[in-house]
Amino acid sequence: AYLFLIICAYQVGKVARDAFFLDRFGAELLPYVDITVFLLVGVTVAAYVRLGTRVGLRRVLLGSLVLFGGAGAVFAVLARDTDPLWLYPVVDVWEGIFGVLAPAQVWTLANYVVTPREAKRMFGLVAAGATLGATVAGLLSRLFTRLFGAESLLVLVAGMLLAATLVVEQLWRRRPEGLATRDDAGVEKKSLGSLRESLRIISGSPYLRAVAGVIALSSFVTALACWQFKAIAQETYVVRPMMETAAGTLPARTPEEAADALATFFGTFEAAVGATCLAVLPLTARVLSHVGLRSVLFLLPVGLLFGSGGLLAVGTLAAAVALRATDKILRYSIDRPAVELLYLPVPIAWKLPAKSFIDTVVWRAGDALA
Repeated sequence: AYLFLIICAYQVGKVARDAFFLDRFGAELLPYVDITVFLLVGVTVAAYVRLGTRVGLRRVLLGSLVLFGGAGAVFAVLARDTDPLWLYPVVDVWEGIFGVLAPAQVWTLANYVVTPREAKRMFGLVAAGATLGATVAGLLSRLFTRLFGAESLLVLVAGMLLAATLVVEQLWRRRPEGLATRDDAGVEKKSLGSLRESLRIISGSPYLRAVAGVIALSSFVTALACWQFKAIAQETYVVRPMMETAAGTLPARTPEEAADALATFFGTFEAAVGATCLAVLPLTARVLSHVGLRSVLFLLPVGLLFGSGGLLAVGTLAAAVALRATDKILRYSIDRPAVELLYLPVPIAWKLPAKSFIDTVVWRAGDALA
């Protein structure tokens, strides 16, 4: 339920930010947003880690959800009433930082409510929350955009994040006996350490360096595929209609209509991808058990290889959709649970600082490099 709300909010926010940004700015400016997010993620994670050592994991989780949700509500009011041009790059950066930090927090909390033996059996089920969240996000994005306009999506994001605080509180209270003593003993406060300590732990472990390398390469390729998808979508739904309007073959459209068209397209895409993930998800546990972790980790790279080859050969929106869909379907249904299993052998004192650093700073470093 926690992962469902987070991924649903993230995907709805992503539809809104892409529609707003691409309606008003060129796709060639998107890389600057990714670079800005990378620079700010380091600062954000450093503050997050330092705050966690002082107030504990539970409070920092709840506080960050309230902070991100409150910001979404403020952005929605500004987009509806004033519509300043500076707002949309800010929304892009806000959603980018939230998209890095919040899903990582879900899996971090999972380490406190699930034992290692249970994790192998349950992480596939937990990942179903992400798949279902992406599906529902696409359907809600289409519905809310058609009924209330793209600005309403930011209100939806804020509501889901605030609802997630209730789930986090229940999870924390229902921790299994034996795991519940970790907070009282201050284990997580010691393990969070500092950003510099996290980097030292990773650099000193060949295993964690390999995991970080896999994540960095994955985010690098994903960022390129995502940018191509957005750029071709902008050309299809914004640039070409503008050219046809100038030529007199198409009635003039307002920026709001173009944003709604993009939001509807992105929402439809997310819904279709999510539905496909739901169909694939029952195979996750079986694949992990019978194929083996090492082989499963090759599925996403091979899929991206063929998808990128198709886009290079054809260059159409359909090819871009196929590449992006391959990335999201394999990542949510199979790849993410497999990657989470890589952290099981890591000692608890190293797991949280290393995982927080890899899931945030290393991931966004791949985006910035792309």
